[in-house]
This record gives sequence, structure tokens and C-alpha cells, in this order.
Amino acid sequence: MTANNTTPRVDVFEIVTDVLLTDFSGKEYYLTGKNANVQVMSLVMYESLESPYLLGEIAITDSGVNLIATVPITGMEKITFGIKTPYFSDSEYKYTMYVSSVRNRVGAGKVQTYTLDLISYEGLQNEGIRIGKSYADYGNKIVEDIMKTYFKTNKKVNAESCKYQMKFIPRNQRPFDLIYSFLPKCISGDFSSNTDTGATSSINKTNTNSSTQTDANPAESISGSAGYFFWETYDGFQFKSIDKLCSSEFSGSGGDKVKDTFVYRLGKIEGNTDAGRNILEYQYTNEIDVLKKMRHGTYSSMMVFFNPSTGQYEEYIFKMDESYNSMIHLGKDEKIPEGPKQLSKYPTRIMTQIIDHETFYNGTDIASPDPKDNDKSGTPFPDYKKQYMSQSIARKLLLNNQEMRLTICGNLTLRAGDKINILLPNFSVDEQRKTEQYDKQHSGTYLIKEISYEFYLQKNGQSNIAVTNLSLIRDSFGAFTLQT
Repeated sequence: MTANNTTPRVDVFEIVTDVLLTDFSGKEYYLTGKNANVQVMSLVMYESLESPYLLGEIAITDSGVNLIATVPITGMEKITFGIKTPYFSDSEYKYTMYVSSVRNRVGAGKVQTYTLDLISYEGLQNEGIRIGKSYADYGNKIVEDIMKTYFKTNKKVNAESCKYQMKFIPRNQRPFDLIYSFLPKCISGDFSSNTDTGATSSINKTNTNSSTQTDANPAESISGSAGYFFWETYDGFQFKSIDKLCSSEFSGSGGDKVKDTFVYRLGKIEGNTDAGRNILEYQYTNEIDVLKKMRHGTYSSMMVFFNPSTGQYEEYIFKMDESYNSMIHLGKDEKIPEGPKQLSKYPTRIMTQIIDHETFYNGTDIASPDPKDNDKSGTPFPDYKKQYMSQSIARKLLLNNQEMRLTICGNLTLRAGDKINILLPNFSVDEQRKTEQYDKQHSGTYLIKEISYEFYLQKNGQSNIAVTNLSLIRDSFGAFTLQT
């Protein structure tokens, strides 16, 4: 397709193909093209790093057919459709979703409109499945087993390896509830203890030989990075560490390091031959919420541990200043900025935890909670709260340091978990913009936290609007590159 200087528009039947509702008897009802009285007004699909299943919605106008009563639509009906965005790819993306609810039903004369909420099949299965057996394995192995054993899904499960084994007695939890309960406990299997090498991920170390002193609290220090996401995309289920998602060697769909580059242009720019990668609109929804991060202990927190098996009481201080270099960042700021560095001086949150390393230990001696004593103690499941509790909370909150909403032309090649480059204009005076066209501080690489693919048929029936709305996040400022 030839690019031009206007927003790409394609006829509706080239973008959304054969929206088909199948009832429980196998009878099919076409919602596009085949029946002029029942038509799709809009179709939206959602992906999110914080959603273990796909979501969608279809708005329908029904003139004289009363499809909602003649099928009848009672929930769990299968909806299949194909979507194309020819400007970016010739591929047709085929979805199979299920009706989860009907809402916004309005009747006027012989016409009624209503919205069908859609969900992927695993989302419905999850509500009826309970896990009773215990698990003793690495986090990625547990995720893979749950998806294959309980969901019996044919979708791909892309799981990053974890460092330590864990043991759970689920207590009849739902599968996704169980997975989400151990996401903060997972530490990347690609960690490196040498934080000076710029490795993909780093585990914290408990310093038992020296004491880190502050004016307020004498305590030992802990550092490092932890935390995973579990979510579903068009490509399957993803289980990835936060540091892996931010790594320059990884993109969420397993392809290039950064998926694409999008530009917001002020006025007419000469040589603009790729309008499909124009940013149509953007706004920052959150920037530098210092008080919130202090309340949650993002910059510094004190962890108080009590071991009832040994009677040991310990205090540890987590400081972002000491952990920043062991984390992978999206911006160019490899050193902690001065503001967070100052705020790391004193802990602003105190958390208490019971260390329980005896539950799954069958020896006659006292099991050691220290990872380095794993072989001596005989327990393969030490309690690693020191290694993940503060680190995972701080890592996830830091990742949301900058949040913004972005609207671009309809693009089905992007996924939640992908990284993209964005180039934002320099709002300085004209003279300075001649040498620095883009904002070096706020342009750069962002992570897609949420994405919605939205297709709207205009009321006059003459054209279709296809847009993609992105929720982007990143943990540090500055652009690695400003090339278009």
C-alpha cells in the first residue's frame, strides 16, 4: 500500500471480515455483509499486561431481526471474526471469543442497539476450575503445567525461566489467582550477581558481613530486582520478568528489540511519507508521583522479618539507590536520578513478614532460610522473602514512573508487552527546534502496558475509522536514540 500524508482508511469489509455468531446448536449468524439488518457498528479488542485473558466488545445495530431474542443470546455464544490492517501487514488476524455479557441495550422504533462483551475461552474456564493439588517447582514450570493440565489450551505458553523452586498448597484457588499470587516471588533465571556487567537481571544479596548505617536505623541492606507479569496476547500466554521486558535484547513478541517508531509532528513536515506511523494524539496520565511512591516504599523501605522456628528477628533496609544499577531500564538514565537518590536515604514504609522455612522441611535439624545453606539444610524450598518482597514492589512501581496514552492508526502488529520508540516534538522556540527537533528527555523507548484495537463504522457508511490506543509506561527518562 502506498503511504500518503493522511490517516490511512480502508473499506470496512477489508478490515473486519465475517463477524460470525455461532449458537449452541452450531447455527451461524453473520453480523457483517450477509444480513443488512444486523450490522456491527464497532469492534474493540483489548490486551493488557495485567489481564490473563483477552477482552473485547462488539456494538450491534439490529433492525427488524431481533437477533438477541431469536438466537437467543444467553451467554457463551461463540464469536469469530478476522481483522486486517493492510497499511502495516497483509496478514489476517483471526479471533475466537465468547459472549460474557450483554449491555447498553436501547430500542427506538424498529431498531435496537446493544453491546456484546467478549472474553477468551480461558477467562470463562478460570471461574469454574479449582486447583487442589500441591505444586513444587519453578514458577515457569508451574505456569506451563496449569495451562496444559487444567485449561488444556492449544495456545502457545511463552514462559521465562525462574531462579528458585517454590512450593504451594493452593487451597482450591482458581488457576489465574494462583499464578498471580506468586508473580512477585519470581526472580529471573537469567540473573547475574555482578551488577556492573549490565546483565539482564539481578538477584538481591543479603549482606550479613557488614551493616549499612543511616541516621535513622542501623540495619543490614538488601537490593536487587524481582517480579513477573502474566498476560495473554494474540500470540498466546506470556510469563515474563519485568527486567526481561525492559531489556534491549527482548521484545514482547520475540522479534526485534524495539517493535516500531512513531512520531508526533508539529504542522506539516517535509518528507512525511509514512503517515501510518504518525502519533495522532498523546497525553501523559501520570508523571513522577513522589508521595505515592514514598508511601509504597518505592525508594526505600524497611523489612522486618521474624522466624518463629529459631526466634530470630532481623531488620533490613531496601534502598533504590543501591538497587537501581541491577535493574534494566527503558530510558538512558543508567544512574539513579538525584531526586530518587535523595529519597532513598530513609525508609518511608515498614513491612513485617514471618519467615517460614520449616513447613516443607522433613529433617530433624533446623532448616536454614539462607539460600547459601540450601544443601546443608536439606530443604529445596527455603523462604526467599528477603530476595523478592521489597524488590518486586519497588520494581513494579518504578516501572510506572511515566505513564501516557497514545493514539495511532489501526495497527495489529503491536502487542501488550512490546516496546516502541516514540519521538515527541521539542516545544522550545523555533530557533532551537531547527537543531533539536525532538524532545530528548521524553522521547525514547516505552513499554506497552495496555493496547486496544478499535474499529468504527461511521453512520454514513462511507468510511471506516481504525485506531489503536496504547497505554505506555517506562521507569526512567531520556532517549537512547532520536533517529526516525
